[in-house]
Amino acid sequence: MYEELTRVHHLTSVRCLSLITPITIALFAGPARLPHDAFVQAKMNSMQPSGGNLSSSEGEEEPEDITKSHIKMDNWISLNADPEVASLTFQLRQKWHSLFIRRMRAPAKPWSQADEAVLRSVIQVLSNEEQMSALQQPVGIGQRPKPMAADTMNSPPARNINSRFGSQDHGQKSMTPPRDHRRDFSKAF
Repeated sequence: MYEELTRVHHLTSVRCLSLITPITIALFAGPARLPHDAFVQAKMNSMQPSGGNLSSSEGEEEPEDITKSHIKMDNWISLNADPEVASLTFQLRQKWHSLFIRRMRAPAKPWSQADEAVLRSVIQVLSNEEQMSALQQPVGIGQRPKPMAADTMNSPPARNINSRFGSQDHGQKSMTPPRDHRRDFSKAF
């Protein structure tokens, strides 16, 4: 995925590039509800074996493979895969988006076993795809945030006024920090 693609003569430049797998695009890209014609089943008149991986056809001009199914995400992105993989991916996408919409409408509602199974499936598929593609996760990404005390979240960071001038005494008197001109509005009402 990229923000900008520039071509000058024979030189191509890409800006703000993020490597993501085709399964990630299949599960999360595009509208929440794909139209019924977004999934096109392969014609089974050819018995050639095909790979099970999803492949993106964005920006690629390939001849249409009649042994592969297609998932059309939008006008720009179309994914090709072997029929079983494409069917399972499309079903998982539909279940994931239904779960997401239900959770947005009623976040306090308890999770059902089916909801948890869908979430576990999405996590497992993404983890397997990430391992197969050998993408390394950056340090610190995917970790839970560290808990913070409630009083430290609302207070401004402590400032050491002497840090601006270094720790040396240049014959100047120490400066006092500026007064806090914030008002306590809780007493006004």
